[in-house]
Amino acid sequence: MENPPILITGSHRSGTTWVGKMLSLTDEVQYIYECFHPNGILRSKGIFDIWYKYLTNEEGHYINNLDRIFKYHYLFSEAYNPFDRNRKFNLRNTPVRLEFYRACKRIHNSDPSPTPLLKDPIALFSVSWLVKHFHIRPLILIRHPAAFVSSLLRLNWRFNFENFLNQKKLMNQYLSSFEDEMKKTYKNDAVKEGALLWNCLHHVINEYKKSYQNWLFKRHEDLSINPIDEFKTIYNFFGLVFTSEIEKEIKNHTSVINNSDVKIKGQIHQLQRDSIANIKNWKKRLSDQQITVIRDMTEEISSHFYSDDDW
Repeated sequence: MENPPILITGSHRSGTTWVGKMLSLTDEVQYIYECFHPNGILRSKGIFDIWYKYLTNEEGHYINNLDRIFKYHYLFSEAYNPFDRNRKFNLRNTPVRLEFYRACKRIHNSDPSPTPLLKDPIALFSVSWLVKHFHIRPLILIRHPAAFVSSLLRLNWRFNFENFLNQKKLMNQYLSSFEDEMKKTYKNDAVKEGALLWNCLHHVINEYKKSYQNWLFKRHEDLSINPIDEFKTIYNFFGLVFTSEIEKEIKNHTSVINNSDVKIKGQIHQLQRDSIANIKNWKKRLSDQQITVIRDMTEEISSHFYSDDDW
């Protein structure tokens, strides 16, 4: 592919939407919303029917459909598909699908085409497969375990570990050491459930970090503390032009004059925030006991990314 796609991934709630939107401030790229999400861009195809699907040697529908997306061949019937993977009426994420459809229509009349930028945390386990088949260039985000769990609690997002346990290749390759714990019942303990999920996702990220020196890894906290220099580095890494207009927009999105937290209860994303203050919102949301549980459960893995000072 002439312009290999860019992938922004990591755990969900790690800032992938924020980073993807900040990189999309340039016309050099086209933002693509979550192909691997069961209700994402490729929902109508039904090929991503599980959360965090692990692709290894798969081809066929997976390659053909992703290749089509990266070449901006997307149909209105896919964008406005009112039924989810269970054939139930569900308009979730329809706006982002329609937005991408309109972008594809515009791109067909432009030359050259922008570089595809796939924002997709749910693709985390399939990064190697995407690199192999599409020469995709990954940026993998890391976020503090307490911030991750705090965000899940705020949204009341729970996770069914059957999504991992039913993927035997994934379990054998990466997650076998967590199998017994996944089978425990954390239905009444969202904090422990979230901490375990953080461990699973960031164990894989740590394995990537040890194995792939040419991939880009960034902590959400470092981007938040020093957004201008960090985004300059990311733009340069992907060969994108960092203009004064882009710098101004990033400053507007991260300024201390913005709110430090979401304004509306249950709101999933609020891209304009006081990015530095946002780093430690978890200290206000979580009790001391909850923080202790999270640290005790994640310390073995989180110590690869965070020091005592980060707690």
